[in-house]
Amino acid sequence: MSRAIVCFSMSQWSDVPHNSRHLMRVAHERGARVVYVESVGLRPPTLTAKDAKKIARRLRRMLRPLRRVAPGFWVLSPVAVPIHGRTAVDRLNRRLMSFQLRAVRALLRLSQPLLWSYIPQFVTLRDALAADQVLYYRTDDYAAMPGVAREALERAEQSAVSAADVCVGAARRYLDEALAGAREAIWVPNAVDVRMYRTEGRRDPFTALERPVLLMFGTLESWLDDELLAEVAQARPSWSVVLAGPVKTNLDQLFAIRNVHYLGVLPYQDLPRHVENADVGLIPFKLGGISAGATPGKLYQYLAAGLPVVATSFIESPALEQFVEVGHDAQSFIAAVERALRDDNDESRDRRRAFAEANSWDARFDAIDEALARARRKTAA
Repeated sequence: MSRAIVCFSMSQWSDVPHNSRHLMRVAHERGARVVYVESVGLRPPTLTAKDAKKIARRLRRMLRPLRRVAPGFWVLSPVAVPIHGRTAVDRLNRRLMSFQLRAVRALLRLSQPLLWSYIPQFVTLRDALAADQVLYYRTDDYAAMPGVAREALERAEQSAVSAADVCVGAARRYLDEALAGAREAIWVPNAVDVRMYRTEGRRDPFTALERPVLLMFGTLESWLDDELLAEVAQARPSWSVVLAGPVKTNLDQLFAIRNVHYLGVLPYQDLPRHVENADVGLIPFKLGGISAGATPGKLYQYLAAGLPVVATSFIESPALEQFVEVGHDAQSFIAAVERALRDDNDESRDRRRAFAEANSWDARFDAIDEALARARRKTAA
């Protein structure tokens, strides 16, 4: 791919890499010039210290809004008002973004780039970029997120689906729901950077903990079933329940349990060492809403390390169900962990790794590239 891509991400460049970072890395490796636009958020900030720090970081980045992080790869920290769902402010933000995009397009001499957006509000900026194609990528049920202006977001998403040449859903159900009216829609679940998990024998970070070690990493949000985890930890005090990642909900009661260990936010490159030395990978999501039909990236990361996985019953993919033990309450979750530990062996680990190899970010990018090519042929016909 030799085209240019302007990607409106749901995350900041300094965050733990998510879907957008991985796919833009693949695009760049294949020759694309990439402008990665940092998220302006989906919800208004609150009067908390955490949001105040976030706004301060954004203001500092705006002093140097466009920076090159690699040859042919730039990060844009856009100027925007952090308020959403109000018509006048949304209109102002589109104008601000249009102005910045025209400036970036001229400065970097971008010719007919692909507009690739995870944020529905910015899918309609095709003219500002003179984009030849537009892709809308729905990674989550945005309207179900806490604090968002639901009705305004749903309207923005309807406009995004109408405007996009290709719509991508990270959960299969999105194709029948929010993306139902798309011209070209495909299901592309999350994946794994398999190269990070091909090296084994890294130093064990859990030598001071009792075994088994049950690991859950990633953003610790409101959809984490902390009550379930607390019941499991209290029922099995000899098990070590380990969590890592940014905390975005109140987990004080969970962290107070003796055999629950919080590691903070791990450096991304250090994740494989923790995953391969755990005994079971956990995905204890609350059912419904955002989690329904999801395929979180951590699932593929666990499998890439050969790790057995235990999750609540939100996974709807038959291909994945064969690799996941399921529990819906504390008792069945404990039983699922015990089955995972009992049935774990070299052969099952090899099967998990082989499955993960076939579900790389490179393979996901190929599927999206093919959809864009189909959309182009339809337009030309």
